[in-house]
Amino acid sequence: MIKINNLIKSFEETQVLKGISTTFKKGKTNLIIGQSGSGKTVFLKCIIGLFEADGGDIIFDNTSLKSMNVKARALLRQEIGMVFQGSALFDSMTVEENIMFPMRMFTSASNEEIKDRANTVIKRVNLVNANSKLPSEISGGMKKRVAIARAIVMNPKYLFCDEPNSGLDPRTAILIDNLIQEITSEYQITTVINTHDMNSVMEIGEKIVFLEHGIKQWEGTNQEVFKTDNEAVTKFVYSSEMFKKIRKVYIDESK
Repeated sequence: MIKINNLIKSFEETQVLKGISTTFKKGKTNLIIGQSGSGKTVFLKCIIGLFEADGGDIIFDNTSLKSMNVKARALLRQEIGMVFQGSALFDSMTVEENIMFPMRMFTSASNEEIKDRANTVIKRVNLVNANSKLPSEISGGMKKRVAIARAIVMNPKYLFCDEPNSGLDPRTAILIDNLIQEITSEYQITTVINTHDMNSVMEIGEKIVFLEHGIKQWEGTNQEVFKTDNEAVTKFVYSSEMFKKIRKVYIDESK
């Protein structure tokens, strides 16, 4: 579990995060949504420690981030898996080498142990027979699977995904969403996903935090987001005719 208490972040004279508080539960897919400039990327970077918050606190399973020393923060980073927007694979490394990289960097495991673990997660994300391929030789959806496998190879407690469906066709995006949700539940990871994809909200939004101008305007589930009367949320969610129709279906079914 990750608990956020009154998080504040500014850059020079501009306050980007204005006292955000929420809780991300273990074993759930927690989504951060909002328009460009809403603060969601800064919020995510503060949680994972790329930015230092100016106020408030982030608590990882009862341990405060601001109370951690350098050694404790280094250990925390080893419990974090990250799926980057562009997958961030090493072009010169094979699929297997990309996935083994974190274990080679941060553990003292033997080559055999590293290879066994890499192949375990390769099977889990359905990439069998892709071990020796280079990133240039695989599809966008496969690259995302490699990124997910690399993120979970060290059995993280926390998984962060930055726009994991970026650049994918709708069918592949749904497959990636489902894979992330399955892994989250199966391994009981605290997963936080930064997204603008409303299909992701609809499919896997077990907890949704909506940000607007650095303020948490609303939070709830993917069932509740289609029924809320919060004007900022409805304006964001129902910006297309498709989701206006979806909202009508949800409301009609709840009557």
